[in-house]
Amino acid sequence: VSAVVLAPAKSGLFFVRGGALQSLATRKEEPPVAIPEDWSSPVLLLSGMSPFVSSAAALCKAARAARRAGSIVVVDLHADWNAWKGQNWRSIRMILREADVVWASSEDLVGLNLDVASARSAMRPNAVFVSHIAGRASARGLFGEVAQSSKLGPIDADDDFVAAIAFELVHTPNAHRACGNDAAIWSRALARGCDIVARTHA
Repeated sequence: VSAVVLAPAKSGLFFVRGGALQSLATRKEEPPVAIPEDWSSPVLLLSGMSPFVSSAAALCKAARAARRAGSIVVVDLHADWNAWKGQNWRSIRMILREADVVWASSEDLVGLNLDVASARSAMRPNAVFVSHIAGRASARGLFGEVAQSSKLGPIDADDDFVAAIAFELVHTPNAHRACGNDAAIWSRALARGCDIVARTHA
């Protein structure tokens, strides 16, 4: 792992009524991500889609540069419901188009008001859509669909699963050529992700 940059902490207002916590995030625009010129890696993971145009454009630029350099671009939608309220998911179409792999949980899809078919149609045909919906992890690509049952709950952090996908891609020879049409890669990635989730949430 390299070129990690910590963003400023988000501010917001918090209300507690009758024991229930409600948060209201501020709508301050975050600074766009920047990737160092000399950066290189087998996999670039972009996590957390923002409705702000400047952020989407910066992520798209980073994804395009990484693909040109031969990296696999993995996009974790990781939608912040507060930020996306009243916004249209189509503002990230250009990022989806540059991705080799898109990861989404059911919570992400609800937060973005996005369905699987629409997400898939925004992606390149040889890209892979990986999701976790209702206790089922699946990967869809030119190879068809690979699926496996999972214990990841709807409100559990899914970072472990995304890390398992990135790990499998990094450790698969010629994955940048094969990831879109090799079902075996995704069978292994889903199995690894489900195993980590089972151990984490045991």
